Formats: sequence, structure tokens, C-alpha cells
Amino acid sequence: MSGQKRILIVSSNVLFAEVITQSLFSHSSLKLISVYPEAASGEIETIPPDVIIVDEAVGSEELGRILIAARNLPCAQLLLMNLKGNDFVVLDSRQAIIRHTTDLLDTINKDEMMKPKKRSNPEVPFTAIEDAQARAGMYGFLATFYNQRPDKELVQRLRTVGIDSFVRMTEEEDASPDLVQGLSEMGQYIEATMDQEVGEVEQALGVDWTKLFRGISPGYGPTPPYEGIYQGGRQDQIEVLKQINRIYHENGVEIVEDSLNRPDYIGLELDFLRFLAEREVEAWEQEDEELALSNAEKARGFFQEHVGEWVSRFCDHALEHARTDFYRGFLRLTKGVMTEARNEEKI
Repeated sequence: MSGQKRILIVSSNVLFAEVITQSLFSHSSLKLISVYPEAASGEIETIPPDVIIVDEAVGSEELGRILIAARNLPCAQLLLMNLKGNDFVVLDSRQAIIRHTTDLLDTINKDEMMKPKKRSNPEVPFTAIEDAQARAGMYGFLATFYNQRPDKELVQRLRTVGIDSFVRMTEEEDASPDLVQGLSEMGQYIEATMDQEVGEVEQALGVDWTKLFRGISPGYGPTPPYEGIYQGGRQDQIEVLKQINRIYHENGVEIVEDSLNRPDYIGLELDFLRFLAEREVEAWEQEDEELALSNAEKARGFFQEHVGEWVSRFCDHALEHARTDFYRGFLRLTKGVMTEARNEEKI
């Protein structure tokens, strides 16, 4: 029947395929095709399907091949299904082009993209809320990778999302070169390591993260990313710490005493910008323009006096020590975000 939607069911479990088939069989608009994982990538290229339903129990090696094959489809959905837990994850193979920071966020923050944008006050320009949401998401994304050592869950998530699957750069790109190159390198690393054991990739990323951001010992890795160290020529470290602590305290941010990081650590400073951007969003949604503009101004001042003064220099220094393309790309991405923030005055 013409117009049928092609559904590819991938599992080595006959019961899984049977359950899915029985659930969908009554729909005449669907054409159901069931295959084993080892044959899936070939079927994807031959059919090609509109929807791919994959048993979550499929091994990582087979899943990697399926994801690579699916990314070449012009438009398809891939569902990773946990039949026992009665839930699934939806992926989309449609390509996205990164032109600005907000485009990257639409890819990374799928949940945010699905939510309707709030606009409580019709007098507020829609872009005011969108820009603040984009800044909050971007700074939160960067902070997470600086603050958390990569683990198996992160590796699996990166493979599932497949950053490179959502990024197609063109000659017309007007994003900063560092942002474009950084995303490309991160995506290339994910694709190149797709067939490796998750634990192996986790270890490689963990070693690189520790070397780049923890300052284990002099000579091993870059000078650690603390503002007081990089800004020592302007103010001594104690004064920098006092100033940042005061800013955090005035805005209701408490730094845990036994935290592994000082208040001037790169991840905490970026997360503070996320916090201010989220407060700006809340203020816009509550129709409090004065508070929204106040938080935007606080973020702008913090960027200009702190983050914008040293983070790019750290990235340049750290790039000389990065071992993996993933963190080499991540450092360039960070630098690209800093460049966009300075050039567009969007903090």
C-alpha cells in the first residue's frame, strides 16, 4: 500500500519483536519489518525506514553501527525502547545547522526544544526570553563538563545523542570558527570511538579531564583553571576569592565549604552565569522587567570583570595539553562561546 510508514524493529529477542509487532499490527498505515541487530544497518540503507525501534538490550557495538547508519537518513526517528520498564528514548536524524549558540542549545537540550516557550508578558520581546534561556543552557552545558568527571553514563549519552549527527557545517556559517571547529572535533571523537568499550572511552576521557582541569602537579597539564591564578597580575588570589565570594553571597549562591573547587574555578564561574540567566528568565516570565534587566546587567558585569578576562587564555594554554579530540574540541567550543559573548554582548 502506497503511503505506508516503514517501521524497522531491531532486536535479537523474538518476544520483543512479537510484542511490538502485535501492538502495531492493526494499523494498516504501517509496514512492519523485523530484523536482528547484526543485519539492521544493512536494512536501514536498503529500505530506508521512517521509524527505527531498537531494543535497549542491543549491544553497544551493534547500536553504534545502527546510529551511524541512521544518521545518513534524510529524516527518521529512532526509538530506544526498554520494554521491561515500559519507556523509550526518541532520537531524530534530521540535520541541524549550527549558526549561533541558540542553535546548539536546540540540539543539546531536546527537552527544552519540546517545551512551549513561555511569554507571560506580551510587551516583552520574545527574543529577550529566548536569549536568556539560550545563555542559561549554554553556560550550564559548559559548567557541567568542567565540574563533573566523565563516567559511563556520559559516554552512553554522548553516543546516543551523537553530537556530530546534528551538526552540518556550511561555508555560510557565521558562528565563531572556534565554536564550529570545536563541535566538529567533539563529534569526530564520538564517532571514532563508537566501537570501543564504554569503559575504555570513559577512562581516556577521565584521564584527560583530570589532567586539564584538576592541576594535579606542576608540569602535568596546564595551570589549573582558577581565576586567581590567571589574574594574579591584576589582583592577588585572596582578593579575587573575596570579591567572587561576595558576589555569590549577594546573589544567594552558597559555595559548599568542602567543595573540591574554589569559588574562582572555571566551572563554578560559568555555572554562576547560568544561575543569573535563569533568574532573568524567571523575571521576564513574571513580568518583572526591572528584575530581569538587573540580572542581565549583573551577568554582563561578571562576564566582563571575571569570566571574559581569563577563560579564553586558559583554553589556549590547555589546548597544548589535551590528549583527546573530545576535550580539544570542548576547549575550542568554550573559547568560541566566549568570543560570541564578547562580540554580540550577550552574556
